[in-house]
Amino acid sequence: MRTLISIITIMLFQLTFIGQVDEVNKKEVKKSSLPTYSSTSDSPSSDLMNFYFFKREQSISKFSKEINEKEQTELDSIVIELKNQNPNSYEYHYVNYVNSNYDINAFNELEKANEISPNNVELYDKFIAHYELTNNSNKKKAYCKQLYESNIIPEGILEYNGNVLNSLEPNAILFTNGSDDTYPAWVQQEVKNVREDVTILNLDLLSNQQYREKKFTQNGLIKTKVPVSDIIYQTSVNNPNQPIYIGLTVNPNVLLKLKDHLYLTGLAFKYSTKDYNNVAETVSRWEHLFTQNELMKPVTNPTVKQINLNYILPLIIIRDYYINTDQPEKKEETEELILKIAKEGNKEKQVQKYLKN
Repeated sequence: MRTLISIITIMLFQLTFIGQVDEVNKKEVKKSSLPTYSSTSDSPSSDLMNFYFFKREQSISKFSKEINEKEQTELDSIVIELKNQNPNSYEYHYVNYVNSNYDINAFNELEKANEISPNNVELYDKFIAHYELTNNSNKKKAYCKQLYESNIIPEGILEYNGNVLNSLEPNAILFTNGSDDTYPAWVQQEVKNVREDVTILNLDLLSNQQYREKKFTQNGLIKTKVPVSDIIYQTSVNNPNQPIYIGLTVNPNVLLKLKDHLYLTGLAFKYSTKDYNNVAETVSRWEHLFTQNELMKPVTNPTVKQINLNYILPLIIIRDYYINTDQPEKKEETEELILKIAKEGNKEKQVQKYLKN
């Protein structure tokens, strides 16, 4: 098992399979597509709002998910400029709320933005986050339904998150990284009633210490006040008997610190200080619990392509299992799917080289 995890860890770095869409992929897209801010533009507030989000994504470290003091000051200055332009604008209220970093006391800013632009889909996840933070399950469910009915979440992302949930044992605790591996998972739970027993702990929300303490108490976890960058490691080692899982979308640095006790169980790593038969479990989950309809289709959405790369890790384990158990047809089918995903994600050469070796 240890050799297997070592191979997986190396692949995570060599092939950069981690689907950190929020911190990496979207950041690169905005670099090339963001319009230059100009106060003489026809829509200066809109341009400045876009500029704020560009700067914010550049500021957030993909390793710590935290913004340093200097960069926060720069973001604050953009908010002030938005206020000076139009203190009653949607852009100002929305950005002012985001800049509060999920401060519950700033919720009125989100409400004002919603009053100005009602039913604006870009606000839905913020409402979901707020109601998660404030433990308002009914309103969280309602906004999850609105988010789902907006059709803004690609079907491939929904399927991926459903399969993540089905990678876990009953009453599991799952650490997630950002938006594309959290809100669609909540939609699966709240709208489709998939694995409602799982507790999802999003790293962004865990920066709220009051919320963190509440969730830890509810789940019988030893409380910790470490920075967000260390919370997965500290929580895992402090609670070795709890069913703790880490999504494959979480930064690989965390995986390295815990690699001697991680077992791939599908689209998540299980933390365990005891030996764990993860190979048989991964194969069983793939064959009996995972849905594969969207995965088998040609994929054009760049976000889905990126996050689908995470399937390659369990599929390689499954492919090797079929080799060792003399199932050549299943081995060939699995290998074809691996190469399809790799080609769509622009990792075909690296994967072909690995499969040959």
